[in-house]
Amino acid sequence: MPSSKAKDSPSVERRDRLTLAKLASYDDVATDALVDRAYFWTNTRKNRTKYIPVRGIHEDDVARILLHDVIVAKDAAKAEKQLLAMSGMKKYLARLPSDREKEWFRRHLRKYIQMYLPDSPFEVTTTNRYTITEHEAAICARKFIKQGQEIKYLSGTLVPMTREEEQELDLKRKDFSIVMSSRRKTPSFFLGPARFANHDCNANGRLVTRGSEGMQVVATRDIYIGEEITVSYGGDYFGIDNCECLCLTCERAVRNGWASHVDSEEESSKASTPALNDEAMSNDSLLSPRKRKHHLDSDSDISPSSTPRKRSKFTRQSSKLRSAVSLADFAPSVGSGSDNPPPQAETSIVLETTGAASITKDAIVPASGSAAEATQVPATDCDSSTSLEADESQRSSTSTTPTSMGDVKIKVEETVETSLPESASTTATHLTLSVTGQSHSDRHLPGTDNDALSELSDLIDTPQKPKRSRGSRWKHGVVPSVEEESNRVRVPGDYTKTSKLLAQAYDRWVDCHTCNVWFVQQNSYLTRRECPRCERHSMLYGFRWPKTDKEGSMDEEERVMDHRTVHRFLYPDEEARVSRKDRGVSFGVTPTPELLEPRTETDDSEAAYENPLISLDYGVFQGRYDSTYNLSYFRKIPFAVPPTGENRFRAPQPPLRILDDVYDTDQDFDMCPQRTVNGSEDCLYLGLFSRPWDVRSASTTSPKRPVLVVFYGGGFIQGSASFTLPPSSYPVLNASDLNDYVVIYSNYRVNVFGFLPGRAVKESPSSDLNPGLLDQQSVLKWVQKYIHHFGGDPHNVTIWGQSAGGGSVIAQVLANGRGKQPKLFSKALASSPFWPKTYAYDAPEVEAIYEHLTNLTGCANATDTLTCLKEVDVQTIRDANLIISESQKYTTSTFTWGPVIDGELLSDTLTEAVTSGSLQTDLVFGMYNTHEGENFVPTGLRSQNTTDGFNSSIPSFHQWLVGFLPALSPEQIRLVESKYYPSIGRTETLNLYNSTYVRAGLIYRDVILACPAYWIASAAKTAGYVGEYTIPPAQHASDTIYWNQVNPIQQTDELIYKGYAGAFASHFQTGDPNAHKLTNASQPGVPMLLSTGDEFVVSETGFKTAELVLLKERCDFWKSIGEKIPV
Repeated sequence: MPSSKAKDSPSVERRDRLTLAKLASYDDVATDALVDRAYFWTNTRKNRTKYIPVRGIHEDDVARILLHDVIVAKDAAKAEKQLLAMSGMKKYLARLPSDREKEWFRRHLRKYIQMYLPDSPFEVTTTNRYTITEHEAAICARKFIKQGQEIKYLSGTLVPMTREEEQELDLKRKDFSIVMSSRRKTPSFFLGPARFANHDCNANGRLVTRGSEGMQVVATRDIYIGEEITVSYGGDYFGIDNCECLCLTCERAVRNGWASHVDSEEESSKASTPALNDEAMSNDSLLSPRKRKHHLDSDSDISPSSTPRKRSKFTRQSSKLRSAVSLADFAPSVGSGSDNPPPQAETSIVLETTGAASITKDAIVPASGSAAEATQVPATDCDSSTSLEADESQRSSTSTTPTSMGDVKIKVEETVETSLPESASTTATHLTLSVTGQSHSDRHLPGTDNDALSELSDLIDTPQKPKRSRGSRWKHGVVPSVEEESNRVRVPGDYTKTSKLLAQAYDRWVDCHTCNVWFVQQNSYLTRRECPRCERHSMLYGFRWPKTDKEGSMDEEERVMDHRTVHRFLYPDEEARVSRKDRGVSFGVTPTPELLEPRTETDDSEAAYENPLISLDYGVFQGRYDSTYNLSYFRKIPFAVPPTGENRFRAPQPPLRILDDVYDTDQDFDMCPQRTVNGSEDCLYLGLFSRPWDVRSASTTSPKRPVLVVFYGGGFIQGSASFTLPPSSYPVLNASDLNDYVVIYSNYRVNVFGFLPGRAVKESPSSDLNPGLLDQQSVLKWVQKYIHHFGGDPHNVTIWGQSAGGGSVIAQVLANGRGKQPKLFSKALASSPFWPKTYAYDAPEVEAIYEHLTNLTGCANATDTLTCLKEVDVQTIRDANLIISESQKYTTSTFTWGPVIDGELLSDTLTEAVTSGSLQTDLVFGMYNTHEGENFVPTGLRSQNTTDGFNSSIPSFHQWLVGFLPALSPEQIRLVESKYYPSIGRTETLNLYNSTYVRAGLIYRDVILACPAYWIASAAKTAGYVGEYTIPPAQHASDTIYWNQVNPIQQTDELIYKGYAGAFASHFQTGDPNAHKLTNASQPGVPMLLSTGDEFVVSETGFKTAELVLLKERCDFWKSIGEKIPV
């Protein structure tokens, strides 16, 4: 007889460790307090049956603690103490029997507190993708997340389960997250913020283990702001090959649960009683699958893996399991609580083989097969499912009550079907055999209690109208539409802008002015400006979504500490433009006679086509359409306040709200102050154009277009983005009907106004280094925030520029996604990128320029020289700027004003970044021209007569070289003159040169133009391309005749035009210059640099490729001494 101690040991052991029952309780309280009570617009699903919210926890108190202690003070520990001091939490904590359990609860609670910290890259939101009429929790990114990065705070607690606990769990609800461990040989229970991550067949995240009790999500690819964070539940989780899956990837591909199913009327007509028809039950599962939790589990390796979950049905004759399983175990569950047993009862047995994922040290492996597999029969084909003809009044509610027997779990599905004409109920009990795996969670339908499984008697006695349980909180519940559908086949997009969710007369679909998500607003007498997600974010964080904190020391936007002071509705002028005819419905709606009236020029899509109108959060902007060039365009949109006064030499500040009714964008804007003409400091504007579109549909239902942001050239000392029609780069867009993208041209500050260097600027709290580059970055951030309103895709952005515009591309590539800088684009094209020597902000050469400027402007003797420079008139600075530029010509640099290494936007030089392999831009195309360096070397080098102090002699060449690269040692100068650029030499496309002028031009070309193009292409994260333009004279900007402005040569030399401009356009849209190739097979495409080592050559007779040997050798040399140049 076992001892008393032996008998008590299991319960003692359970008291001494964290169990799944305890964790479920902790998680319910934590989500109730820190999600549902934190201005959340619905209630999250709970783990325990009939969970009753804790009293004494008030929404405003929770929000106050989160705002003041977590978000502002970033003190999660203090917030924890404040939350636990609330009466409801204090009582719950006091009921926990031991200090150890209290500590377990605190640790789990911290996971939910930490997800509100400003550096948390995600937030909990909801989606109705799976059931249309119900919103379920989801995880959304609010910051850019790099591939391979551990998603901070998106974690959970992992608890091993005993067989006894597994049986107890099986007798309750099965909406949990369970993983199998090959080391512990036991299943584990998983809860925490990461449990809200949904499945996607192309998931961007993966669950990995952290220690023995932790789970974390790691990004498997780059995740962009606004993107849902997903994980994979396995390859066969939603039916065989996930044939029932309703994820976003499947929706976009119109496959699996979104595929068109051919209904068979013959088969469906045979089933007069759906409750007795296995196929009807199967179809209900197929057509309305819910998201299930089945997490993959790995320890240190995060390589792809899936867990097979294949299901097959036994016929009713296959009831041999009754010899091993006593149905008496299930009798109380079926019959208890009901005075009148159901008139019909049927038991069918379903075998479910669910190989669970196993945790190993190195990888995830499927659990071993079971004996059940030997008797498995082919499953029902999801692609040939029959139609579900049951009326909505016969929709069933199911509860799942599994139990365990050895290694085999038996799941009891209780199905109750009610019918409006009759009061009788039909009950069918299905026994599901599940082998060492997690069963599917129960499926709930609209109007039922989704947060707990009810007893069978509760289901039978429940009338058609759902009861409100005691203690439950109804928060903005969605009432199903009275227009119920008889056919439940899912169609892509059927959960958005559908009439099913408009139950009341004044309910309507509204477009969020912040994130562009459509949402249902109830009682919309006045239109709310933001969706529930963005409004909640604003209430908690005091900033517009997705901003959570100030963005650097120069960000002067103040956090709103009292959300009640924010106006949440559209202004009257905006409200007047809202059409209320169709209540926002656009899915599956037959137009009413009112909508079929003849269109007018003022209130229909034709008006939007001719005069597109865009409403942003700081103004309403009127665009135009031009039929001559078939373009929609907005020529002038402010993206920042004028950088005048204190804002001179400062990063761009957010634009002011435009108080006028509508801002007419069809007007020119000034260039920024130039080297030789005045310009205006009120110059931070952008313009955009594209093929025509209806803006109202472009910002909502139409496919988003790729986006191209163009930076102008001008040596960083001049240039302007204001355009007339046809705009710059129009020939590229016009090269093919395949081309369809949005083009943006923006101003940025140049010369001293955009690139004033020096220690004084760095140390000033109201000034910034490289403000010209910060202007460009501000435009890229504007694109991420607003371009969807113009039909653009913020996830498909390319930057392009020529000369200093190409140098701007290099600067932005150096910043893009590196250090603390956000990743704002994925593709780049640098045409003849002018990348001058880049000194540190406080280098002697830089300080000499700053000192020269203060002397020329009369600020040298001022107490604060930088404040003096901010007060000097524009003309005085312009004159000084011109003198400095000319004085430095042909010596230490061709031009003086340009980017400097500031330690923030630019943290290292180009050669350092390329050598480290740390660039984050995915696809890069670099172009250069054969003779373009000759534009920047002294003209005297071509003549025997001395001009500008130089001639064509060898000593004169040496004099220029030493002046151009003064930091090189004599030995390095000798290598340049003898090995890499001898007096008689060749290049890939020049068979022979023997001119001093050409020789100097090649050196300048390679150091400043060609090698920078080659370097960034070779360092691209995914693929890079390099091209050389050789058509005479092949000097700087010679190639622009084919793509910048409309030019007759584009008609007379169509081959070059189509092949050259077409490759550009293809790269802008797809990242592959050959994807939309416009030349025939006789012309080569653009070779991939790393795999071929070749460059793309544009010649007079067509296109060809050339192996890069000499250029690579020279560029490798320059890279090896990059710090001496510096470049």
